[in-house]
Amino acid sequence: MDIIFSQDVHDEQKFLDCAKKLKYNEFLAKMFVLYNKPSDGDVFELTGDDRLTQLLYGWGVCHLPIRDSESLKDPQLCHMVRVLLYHSLLMWFSEEWKTCSEIRKQLLLITLSKAVPAFRQIGDLANINWSYVLQLQTQPWSLPYLEQLFLNLNLNKHHAVEYTVQEASEEDVAFLMQEGVSLALLRLIQLFNAGNFEAVKQLALRMLAAWLKIHHNAPFVSFEGDEDTITLIGHLCLLAAFVRDDKQGYVIDNLIFNIRFYVQILSGLLLPSEITCTPARLIAQVCVRLRLGRNGFFEKIGFRKFKLSLTTSFAIILDAYSSYVLGNLLLDLQLLNEDDFLEHLPQYKKLMDRYVEERESSERFLLNELKKMEQQRNSSTKPHVVDLNLNYQQQICKGNRVININNCNDSGDDEEIQPRVGEEQEEQTDPVFQNVPNDEEVLSYVYKLLAERDFSGWRFAKIALLLKIIGQQINAIEKWRYHSGLTVDFMLDLEQKMSASYADLAKLFSDHGFMEAEFWLTAFYLHPTSSNYNEVKRCSSAMKNRQEEGGLPAPAPSNVKYELLSSTIDVHQIMAITNHEDPVSDYDPIKESLKALRLPSHMTKDLLNVIFQPRNKQYSWALDWHTLHERCNALLKSRDLKRKFVSLNMAESCDDLKYLQIDYARYRNRPQLDYGTIEEGYENATNLSNEEGEAEPTPAVDDKAEKAKEQKKRRQSKFCFGR
Repeated sequence: MDIIFSQDVHDEQKFLDCAKKLKYNEFLAKMFVLYNKPSDGDVFELTGDDRLTQLLYGWGVCHLPIRDSESLKDPQLCHMVRVLLYHSLLMWFSEEWKTCSEIRKQLLLITLSKAVPAFRQIGDLANINWSYVLQLQTQPWSLPYLEQLFLNLNLNKHHAVEYTVQEASEEDVAFLMQEGVSLALLRLIQLFNAGNFEAVKQLALRMLAAWLKIHHNAPFVSFEGDEDTITLIGHLCLLAAFVRDDKQGYVIDNLIFNIRFYVQILSGLLLPSEITCTPARLIAQVCVRLRLGRNGFFEKIGFRKFKLSLTTSFAIILDAYSSYVLGNLLLDLQLLNEDDFLEHLPQYKKLMDRYVEERESSERFLLNELKKMEQQRNSSTKPHVVDLNLNYQQQICKGNRVININNCNDSGDDEEIQPRVGEEQEEQTDPVFQNVPNDEEVLSYVYKLLAERDFSGWRFAKIALLLKIIGQQINAIEKWRYHSGLTVDFMLDLEQKMSASYADLAKLFSDHGFMEAEFWLTAFYLHPTSSNYNEVKRCSSAMKNRQEEGGLPAPAPSNVKYELLSSTIDVHQIMAITNHEDPVSDYDPIKESLKALRLPSHMTKDLLNVIFQPRNKQYSWALDWHTLHERCNALLKSRDLKRKFVSLNMAESCDDLKYLQIDYARYRNRPQLDYGTIEEGYENATNLSNEEGEAEPTPAVDDKAEKAKEQKKRRQSKFCFGR
């Protein structure tokens, strides 16, 4: 497999360095890279003759027929040969081979024939059956076995997810032994690029069944080298199902689940040769034979060592499929309970790193494709391109389990996708990041992983993670503020950490003036720094400019419904100017503007709930800017003022504890539950001094005496109320 998928053959700079030492024409070397590296998929198939010409020149530079054994050890020459042979084989078995000049095709085959003695002295190139391959000549697909396969495609077609797969025939075994697993893999890839997905599925299943039959009783050492190639053949079968599945992914999900299930139950069992196979069970048997665990087969493709140039359908869909598989593994881990999840935390982090990398790569490609399509639509001349056999936009969005780039159902028409008037846009979903466990370490790790990247496609995921993180931080502050033994510095540290989260949210909402201003003001209040204050002043200036440009009059007080968005510290002022008969509509304009982000409704509500929840109401955009400026400036210059706010908040919370009166006698005789019981101590927290240790245990009280005491209290309260 290394000859087909060695990462070295895709190293652009290494090729140029080797070409320079071999006296390769500099212009032609860069042209070779240009044709094979950054080409567009809809143009790549039109360059067959040009690429074939480039290959012929490259083989001429190498002069393999006249090389001696010692010169064939030159690493620069060996690398150049591997690159040229990789692209020659792809060209030879590709669909565009049919469109190339017959003379050039014959020249390439003659060149390869003369270079066979050299191939046999260069690493794993000797493993290819060159005498058989060169017999194919200019029609590599004209074999009786393949012609029979193509003839019966519709006859052997199945629409069900699971169906009976026939046992490998003698023809299947003979074909695989003659071709070898590497050449069989190459054929499957080029069938996929040609868009014949049914042929990919049927041929891949036949090759897997034949491989199992050949190595049924063989020792593991004898076929260990086939592991990467055979697993990729299995994934090609799943790739064919992936591209033909709808965007919900029910079929591919079912197949993945079944494979993992069968691997789990078949591991360690002696597999009978006559077992009835389905596609999932067949792939599971291959996994068991290769000693791959429940997730090993899928981790193979997720952590593959090669990265293809995104010029063919296979390379593009493989990235989307890898993202889908990694997301599936992550979702599976996220469903575990807390203890089991923490045991798999190192593996989760490794999967998340790779998932982010794969997903960003495919989404960046898609965004570039959308820009290119837009330019083609606006072009005055019709571009000379081929019609793609796949909707990359739909496949990539399906692979990433997210609807964040236009619409997955884009049919490729010339019309731009714009929502109709009054039409609700589909809400974004991102199951992987929306279901990250609410663990501080996990949330922090995943968010930092995304925060390091400036790709706009991570915006939704960052918002979802920050809401989870801020929720935890608010809960932590609410929990610790009731502990009277804590210092103000401890609470200030918690608020400063939360301030960073609010600042990150403000940056994500830089195109939404209201949300950005509120988040920056909250971040400043939590941590009064010059940088945060400068952002508050910038937001104030931007709001002033928008008001002057819009020319909108300020609403009359009688028409204002003061709620959380326009709160002040003066409760009496609110009661005086509030029109209680008007509907609560403060949120409506904000919700409407947030719809442009296509956030889920629950996430919009969360944003509006936390936007200034930890902020003192004296710091509000409802105030006149001059007043707010004075308060912010005072808070910036005086550290004692901020400490005063925090200490007052803590004191108020501790004062509330005196109203906590728990009647422990009511619960004394109840059966104790395993998951907890009523504990004493919180109502005494305000009476404890910092020097005291644990509170003295409450002495046991007689139930009848407690009941009499309680009744006496009730009579006294009734008497006082009557007076």
